[in-house]
Amino acid sequence: MAICMQGRNSTTRYGHGQCHYHSAGARGVASAVSELLDNEQFQASLVPLLRRHGDICIKASSIRHDDLQRALHRLNISVQTGRNLPCCLTGASPYTETVEEFSWRFWESARTEVLKAADWLRKHVCLPGIAVVPITNTAWLRAHWSKEHVTIKGSKTQYVFIRQAAAAAMRERIGENEPTEAWLLELLPAVLGVYVARETSYIEDSDEGDARCLWAQTAAETLALNIMLWNEARIRRELPVFGGDFNQHIIAHPTSATEVHCAAAKGTSMADRQLAL
Repeated sequence: MAICMQGRNSTTRYGHGQCHYHSAGARGVASAVSELLDNEQFQASLVPLLRRHGDICIKASSIRHDDLQRALHRLNISVQTGRNLPCCLTGASPYTETVEEFSWRFWESARTEVLKAADWLRKHVCLPGIAVVPITNTAWLRAHWSKEHVTIKGSKTQYVFIRQAAAAAMRERIGENEPTEAWLLELLPAVLGVYVARETSYIEDSDEGDARCLWAQTAAETLALNIMLWNEARIRRELPVFGGDFNQHIIAHPTSATEVHCAAAKGTSMADRQLAL
C-alpha cells in the first residue's frame, strides 16, 4: 500500500520502502514556509496562541494588570474591582477610636518606617488577640496550579496578621528576627490576612490616583494566600489581603473558589470598623 501526495511540480510516495521525491516542488514548499515564518503579521498572530497554551508565571508584588488578566482567564476566576466597603461585611461594630493619619517621611529610616506602620496597624486594624508581624525580606507567598500551568512566584507581603498566641510562641523561639519562609509556612493556620503597603506618592501617581491601583497585586496575593491555606494547611477559610498607604485602602477577599472582590476605602470611611480583622 502506498500513499501518494501530488502537487503541481512534485509527487511523493510513501509505502513499502519507496519514496520518489521531486526536489523542485520541495524547494517551492520550503520557500513558501520560510516566507510565511518571516511575515510579521503571521508572527503576531501566533502570540495569543502561545500565551494561551504556554506557562504563565507571575510575581504578585510586581504584577502587571495584563498578566493577571491572562492568569485569571486561564484559572476561570473573576475579580470585581468596582466595589466599595463594607462590601460583603455585615454586622460591623462601631469603631469609636479616632483614626490617625499616617505620614510618610522620606528622612526616616526603613526600620523606623516599618515599626511606625506596624504600630498603626495594631491600633486601627488588629482586634484583641491579633498581632501584626512585619515581613519585609522574605518572599514566602506563592502558589501553583499544575493543570492550568499557572504559577505565582514567591512574593513579599510586608505585614502579616497572626493570632497573638502563635506570634508570642514564635517570638520565644526566634526573638525579634524576621520569620523565615519555613516559619511562616508553619504559622499558616494562624495567619488571618496581610497588608501590602505602598507610599502615597506611588498611589497618587498611578492612573487610578487612589488605592484601586493596587487591585492586581492584592487580588494576586489573595489567590496565593488562600491557595496556600487550602492546599498546604488543609484549612478552608477565606482570608483578606489589604493594600494601601494607611490612609486609603483596598481590601481583596475571595467570595468563592472562582470569584474575588476588591473594595476601596479612604480612612474617613473606617468609622464602621471596616478594616478591623
